Amino acid sequence: MKIAIIDGPVDLNHPSLRQARVASGGEFVAPASPMIQSEHGTHVTSVLMGTPGSPVLGVAPNCSATVFSIYRENASGQIEPSSQSTLALAINQALAAGADVINISSGQQSATGQADRILVDAVRACERAGKLIVAAAGNDGCRCVQVPGSLASVLAVGACDPAGNPLPFSNFGDAYLENGILAPGENIAGASPVRNISLRSGTSFAAPIVTGVVALLLSCLRRTGRKADPQAVRAALLESAVPCRSDGSASRCLAGRLDIPAAVAALLGEQADAVMPSGATAAAPHFRGVSARPFVQPSSAAQPTATREGSMGDLSAMSAPSAPRIFGPDGSVLRSSAGIMPSEAQPAAPAAPAAVAAPVDHGVAAAPIAAPAPYPYHAPHAAATWSGCRRRHRS
Repeated sequence: MKIAIIDGPVDLNHPSLRQARVASGGEFVAPASPMIQSEHGTHVTSVLMGTPGSPVLGVAPNCSATVFSIYRENASGQIEPSSQSTLALAINQALAAGADVINISSGQQSATGQADRILVDAVRACERAGKLIVAAAGNDGCRCVQVPGSLASVLAVGACDPAGNPLPFSNFGDAYLENGILAPGENIAGASPVRNISLRSGTSFAAPIVTGVVALLLSCLRRTGRKADPQAVRAALLESAVPCRSDGSASRCLAGRLDIPAAVAALLGEQADAVMPSGATAAAPHFRGVSARPFVQPSSAAQPTATREGSMGDLSAMSAPSAPRIFGPDGSVLRSSAGIMPSEAQPAAPAAPAAVAAPVDHGVAAAPIAAPAPYPYHAPHAAATWSGCRRRHRS
């Protein structure tokens, strides 16, 4: 299967990506320097495509991927904002390149959930072609949405912790109740062009886990003689998603939490046993995975100094004249943005006496690599998940 990754600059020479089936599809902005310093694009790509035996094992390394860069690093290595029109151009190019599923770990906040016409048209073109966009839900921690994640045909992805609880920063706007699911998004290990490996949190890093699952399910459909239909996979993931408890927090769970065995059963029916690992079951939907440690972390990893991801603030030249305001549960203005930005979790801000819009997003300090507690579930490991799909059919 062919995956498109629309993100920032990616270090394809990283040990986790050097042998990966990843190609560069072009840059929509001129690079400021040949040296990649920002981490977002490389991290997202490795979560999907990190090769076996490397520092980071991705969810779908036997698939092929093309990276389209829509963000530019400034002289200090920070990411500058992009625009909906640039994102739309990248989507159209990914579609022309034959992508089956497109990962967008970014977005622009929208009070109405509506996007600019050029972006709406690009997303509709994907839908008409039977392709799927997987997009991050955003990290403002409020009943709000961002585009393109809020658009009806997109599969939006929120973030949960290892116990399956929605993370406080994960957005839960009304549109996501119909088209969004939760996936692991806390301390996700990924490649870094600066520190080899880093742990990062955000819906940015939950999205590629779901994108990888989509690609694997498409491979399974093809292997069982069925049409590899991304929209059918989207429907199965939403149908099989596990609801949250009914204590008032259900809306934070979006349509539900990712349940891989249940999705396989919903998609393949009686043929599910042919691709599920021995002992796995999808009979009773519940939040579970099929691998405890999909990401490999060397025990000797150094304790790096925390750095901050680049800014994805306002972009006035190529967007709406005024940025939409985003309101929190208490009615206060949380932030304002007129540019597409990566969806990485932000540090908690101290309470302010007055509500002030924050037009610039200064990123998050990456967590140090300190032996994290083993996850009871996570993104599916290549060999442990659907061995027949992965080993017998290279997509």
